[in-house]
Formats: sequence, C-alpha cells, structure tokens
Amino acid sequence: MSTGTDAYIQFSSITGESKDEKHSGWTAVRSFSLNLTNSVNRNRQTGGLGAGLVGVSDLVVDIVFDKSAISLRQYLVKGTHIKDTKLNIRRQGGEQEPWYALELTNALMADSRVVFGDGFFHSQIVIAFQTFKESYFPQKDEGGKDAEIHYKWDTFTNKLE
Repeated sequence: MSTGTDAYIQFSSITGESKDEKHSGWTAVRSFSLNLTNSVNRNRQTGGLGAGLVGVSDLVVDIVFDKSAISLRQYLVKGTHIKDTKLNIRRQGGEQEPWYALELTNALMADSRVVFGDGFFHSQIVIAFQTFKESYFPQKDEGGKDAEIHYKWDTFTNKLE
C-alpha cells in the first residue's frame, strides 16, 4: 500500500485550478481538520458512562491558493451558501483510488485567511455546514478498493441519516 496521498476539494458553483485527471476543476488541499466531541457524563452512583450530544467543529481546510480562494472569499463577504462540498483523499500509485471522502451540504464560509510563508502561498478557510457524510474505503490485500464504510450526520437535528 502506498503511503503517499493527494487531497482535493470541490465546491458547487466554484471552480478550482486542478488539472488532475480525476479532480479537474477541484482545488488542491494541503491539510484539513474536522473535530467531533462528545460530552461524556460520568455517573459515580451507577458506575456508568452516559453520552451527550455530539459536538461537530467547522471544517478547517488549508488550500493551495488558486481562483477558488477568491470566489470563496466573495461567498464569505456576501453570505452566499455553498450547496455541496466534496473532499477526497486518495492514495498515490496504481488506480489512485480515494480512501477517504467527506461530503458537506448547506455550507457557509465562516472564515478565510490568505497566507504567504516559507515561499508558499495558500489560503486557510473555515466552513460551517448542516450535514456531513464521512466515508472510508479500505484497500484490499490484492489492491483496489474494498466496500465503503460511512455514516451521515445532520448537525441541525443531531441525527444520523
């Protein structure tokens, strides 16, 4: 299994500058983070643990600066919603299949920073959203993708879909 990875993000109605065959028009991703937390209740009288409502952070993405960065900043100042957002991470080599995917719906730009440092120009964006689907695609021993493992969560209703 290759340890090298590539990551790309796509926003509905916004075009990036990737020329990658499978991600043409997407935007290259340097890094991202999405945090889930659970306020666990420790009941000392019953000796059990109780789960609270999950907390879902905004998606923080560091993108290679391209024309999508300016469009996203325009969406931020105008308060324009982004219907769908897709983020794919794939393994290098072979068929270059995705092994992780994140899909957001009803998103809104919450923050945008343009950064230049160490000879590299990039943009850090923060995206709030209503629903997300997180998927993992294991790799078979002989190569290729195995069956998808996923879940979809609605942050407004706090329910699995």
